[in-house]
Amino acid sequence: MAEVRYISIELNNHKPPIFKIEKNADWVTFGIEAPYKNRYPEYINTLFERANKHSAFLRAKAFFIAGNGVVIDKTGLTVGDASVLIDKLHECNEYDETISEILEKVVLDFEIHNGAYLEVNWARNKKTFDITHVPFNNLRISTDKKYYYYSNNWSLPKEKQNKETTGFERIPIYNDNERTGKQIYALKDYCINSEYYPKPNYLGLVPVAEVEFEIANYHLNSIKSGFNIGTIITFCGVPTEPEQEAIERQLKEKFEGTDQAGALLLQFTRDKDSAPIITRLSPDELSEKFVTLTKYVEQELTAGHHMNPILAGIKTEGQLGGRQEIDVAYELFKKTYVQSRQKKVERWINKLYSFIGFDNRIKFKEVNPLAPFDYSTILAYMTKSEVRELGESPDEFEVIETKDVPETFSAFSAEDSDLEKNILALLTKDPLIDNPTLAKTLKVSEKKIEGAIESLAD
Repeated sequence: MAEVRYISIELNNHKPPIFKIEKNADWVTFGIEAPYKNRYPEYINTLFERANKHSAFLRAKAFFIAGNGVVIDKTGLTVGDASVLIDKLHECNEYDETISEILEKVVLDFEIHNGAYLEVNWARNKKTFDITHVPFNNLRISTDKKYYYYSNNWSLPKEKQNKETTGFERIPIYNDNERTGKQIYALKDYCINSEYYPKPNYLGLVPVAEVEFEIANYHLNSIKSGFNIGTIITFCGVPTEPEQEAIERQLKEKFEGTDQAGALLLQFTRDKDSAPIITRLSPDELSEKFVTLTKYVEQELTAGHHMNPILAGIKTEGQLGGRQEIDVAYELFKKTYVQSRQKKVERWINKLYSFIGFDNRIKFKEVNPLAPFDYSTILAYMTKSEVRELGESPDEFEVIETKDVPETFSAFSAEDSDLEKNILALLTKDPLIDNPTLAKTLKVSEKKIEGAIESLAD
């Protein structure tokens, strides 16, 4: 009987990041696996950008935590003192970013990486500072844990890291007793066996997110190649060990990964008898597997993100998608996830501002669970009372003066158009929203938006 030998070609699989202090390195390597050596955060960012459902979950989680900005707890403060505190958070840096805008970026990093960074830039008086968000993937901690190293390209080796090429610089870790120059203020959630960097709190979902992207990528490349997919190669005869290794290496280089789906195979042989046998799997067999895989991905993402897909705008089989279902799902998610994450960020940012009088006064405002959805669609099915509920709570405002509402205004407010109603709903969510954004969101011309706003102003 002829000898049959099989070679198992080990394709790439996901491994948790390993943090390593390497010889002659000034910083702790963030991941040691190729091709993302010292670039594990970039790998996580790539999944966020390319895995659609995974990204939807993370964006929704970040929105429910920070999407409505912050409010200052004014308990025990005079109107003047409250105004001073609010003013300190209105323009936090040279880019005129507010604390709400900065924390929106911080929270997105916190949900993607389970960590985030701010650059604190002290004024000469050593009493005030500016803060700027620093992308999580740009920093590496020093081996002595006293500094962070910044680079906008960690794929380059140490000898090529410099200010001109990669913006490379060493920045001290935040120290309230050393109020000078730049410092890095880090937010890190606790992770088991993770001394230097945090790990995503959905670490077990990372391979699932990669599967989600690869399924779409595979189908795209299969379509482009005319569905020439699924191939088994059987070699006639037994090559020597070096030849087997060479064949394995060449096949992996040519065909590993979904980017190579449907690629052509060139065959070279001396005679017919020694030619390899190539067997193609039918598309139907693979389609069934992808259907099963897709369901698996959806189930795992839902469980791993601890979130009802309806809150991320993902419609699943059997869901009605009504407001009541959204409200119930949000209340559960808020109590089991959102509030605890908000408290971690609030403690962190209040600690930074505590010495200038905030004393745990910075609080996230709760969002409306319908806010991430398309207003032009949802508002059409809402009553006037439900639309009014989209606005801010009266408890968040301080009454300066009261006046009777004119009858003409009462009549007007009861008869405002659907467009004006939609504009009001969006403005209550974001008072700084501009006319082009309103027009794009509500799918009307800017001229109509301007007319409706003039009408509302009158």
